Amino acid sequence: MLKTVRNKPGSRQLVRALAEAARVHADDPEYRTELATWSGRRISADGVPAASAPLPRSSEDVVTRVFSDPRLAQSPGAESEGDEATLLVLGTASDDRLSRLRAGEATSAVLLTATSAGLACCPLTEPLEVGSARERLREKVTDGSAPHMLLRVGWAPINADPLPATPRRAVTDVVRPLTEHATP
Repeated sequence: MLKTVRNKPGSRQLVRALAEAARVHADDPEYRTELATWSGRRISADGVPAASAPLPRSSEDVVTRVFSDPRLAQSPGAESEGDEATLLVLGTASDDRLSRLRAGEATSAVLLTATSAGLACCPLTEPLEVGSARERLREKVTDGSAPHMLLRVGWAPINADPLPATPRRAVTDVVRPLTEHATP
């Protein structure tokens, strides 16, 4: 199930779930420590570089994860232009392992399709990490389906500078041939 959140009640519930998750995480010292260890990086090849971590938005309608040492400014006028992005919620009828796998495959297809159309995408996963916020999404936004991914999809501002490249590990660092893991 891929649902576009266009109506005011659905949008409000989504913003409430985002805000609730942000509050829970802000009150959790272990979460804040973990976030600080992988965001706002300056020299490490691991994590989100400071140049790619967005500055918090000042709009009350937009709740964003607060990264460590954010340096990526919003494009000029982005907040005053009005956000034309579409919010998508991907969900499944159940929340078992196969459903989560299928949701991941569907997310991949949506991201690839949007990218091939020249659209910008931003996953909003924070409310999926907090049980009460995820349940709010299930009850108030997805009509009982298990939410697995939230995406903002839209056109990047024409005057936006290209985003800085983020480091990637070599494929050989993360993927191993099956023969290396075979047991005799």
